Amino acid sequence: MLRKLVSFGISAAVVAACGFFVPAASAQDASIILQPRAFERATGAQMLASPVDAATALPDLPFPGYVGYSCTAPVPGIDLPFAALVPTASVASPGASYLCFFGPEWNGGLANIDPTPNKPTIVADGEDDYDLSFDPPVYAVGLGLLTNVDADEEVTVTFEDGSTQVFGDDELATEPNAFEFVGFKSLTPISGVSVDTAGGTVQNEGLTSVRTADAFRVQIDVKPNSFPNAVNCKSRGKIPVAILGEPGFDPAVDLDPSTLTFGATGDEESLAFCSTGGDDGEEADVNRDGRRDLVCHFYTEKADFCSDRHGCRARLRGETYDGVPIDGVDRIRIVPGSYQPMGGNPGSGPKDIPPGQAKKGVTSWPQ
Repeated sequence: MLRKLVSFGISAAVVAACGFFVPAASAQDASIILQPRAFERATGAQMLASPVDAATALPDLPFPGYVGYSCTAPVPGIDLPFAALVPTASVASPGASYLCFFGPEWNGGLANIDPTPNKPTIVADGEDDYDLSFDPPVYAVGLGLLTNVDADEEVTVTFEDGSTQVFGDDELATEPNAFEFVGFKSLTPISGVSVDTAGGTVQNEGLTSVRTADAFRVQIDVKPNSFPNAVNCKSRGKIPVAILGEPGFDPAVDLDPSTLTFGATGDEESLAFCSTGGDDGEEADVNRDGRRDLVCHFYTEKADFCSDRHGCRARLRGETYDGVPIDGVDRIRIVPGSYQPMGGNPGSGPKDIPPGQAKKGVTSWPQ
């Protein structure tokens, strides 16, 4: 029977939560990020694919008279990316009768789901709590939420070593009857996330998206205190790159410099040396946030920017001493005239952005 799916609930206006970054409240590993764009910049996380059509995604249609949905058993649940040959995440809801995709065509009314999903959304029939597991573990998890009238959630992050960290409703700051977002970033690998929702007998609460990152995104600054980050790709010199510290991550302590690669793709073995000292002999704090940064220098020729067609992005890769993969990106601008593609003509590389098209932080053609 269609139990909670036809129960009554009070509708409220959709109010978007303000986005901000909050360090973890406890002495644990994860930080919480409540704005999707800030989360993407901080983590490099990618969306795990969902089906295009909620009505045909899953094998069961247990609710006669309703459209725009399909369901499956709540355990083991739904694998993501959807229809992938090798899924890397799964969503289960052990306390539910079914785990379903609901789409915009769902005709259960706002007492059932408010607002109506605008794309295939994972919803549980019954107490809508969700257990997500990741194989292999990840370093960031972002969840799109469709909240109910209570918007009262508790999220537990489980790490690879079995420890956990709990984020309460006050930290999540979700609004009722809204499309919301919560994200988590951790240097310690995340093996699972559980979402415990209140008011499950009133309205449905669902997952509109899942984002994950398979490396720990570090923030880098190419040629610190320089803008634009102009690079003469034929130079025989070195390019300084600052790797910025952040809560839970001290690059001078955590990073293994011998693993660092940097250049057009991030795989170029171009490292010259690294230092935690600034020009005045003090420890480097490039962005003046009170945290120690690590400044490394890379050989320009070995970074191979001359063979990169657009040359508007530099990437750094490496590992921590614990074997955690890291990556970071920053925009650069190849000095006009220094670029010579393979078999091409000198100076035929990227040019300045035409007048009127320049944007803050963008210093060359987008990739």
